[in-house]
Amino acid sequence: MNRNEGDRRVRKTKKALWDALNTLLAEKNINDISVREITELADVSRSAFYLHYQDLYALQAEIENEVTREIIEMLDGFQPEKDLTLKYQLFLSLLTYVKQNDKLGRLLLGKNGNRSFWDKLYTVVEEHCLKYWAIPAEAYNATNQIPYYNSFVVTGVVSIVSKWVLSGMGESPEELALMLDGLVSDFITASIGRVDAERGVQ
Repeated sequence: MNRNEGDRRVRKTKKALWDALNTLLAEKNINDISVREITELADVSRSAFYLHYQDLYALQAEIENEVTREIIEMLDGFQPEKDLTLKYQLFLSLLTYVKQNDKLGRLLLGKNGNRSFWDKLYTVVEEHCLKYWAIPAEAYNATNQIPYYNSFVVTGVVSIVSKWVLSGMGESPEELALMLDGLVSDFITASIGRVDAERGVQ
């Protein structure tokens, strides 16, 4: 077997194990899942499992690290200092990713999700958004308000996405991205208008 065939086999095995863990986490906590359940559902031998992972927590960690990496890649492609209208494209990319990985979305937001991982992703998004809020806020001498604006927006967006996922994602990613873009844009406009009014800017 050549290297390419071996790599494909490894990817196939890992994907089967990832899918199996995501499926079982929809039903129970990881502490109540056994390696036997995972391997039977994935149709993978126990020896193959232990060839790649020390335990279930190592498997979970690899999934979380891969998701984090992919989300950071999407965020890094959004550079608001160059074009503020890219909000819609950013929302659409993130929502499409969640839609295409619906089991993963339910895993993150469901009752058996890893809260520390969700907090980590929230922090990643929040830190990235600080770059965005710094632009209008600094222009109006409101830098002390940046963390509060940022927290308000990120919390609101996360809550809407959570509701969308847990309610079955009835709206398309395009529809929800458009709504989020409008809500965030309205908030920015209102915030800048309030600062202008406080400074007496006409």
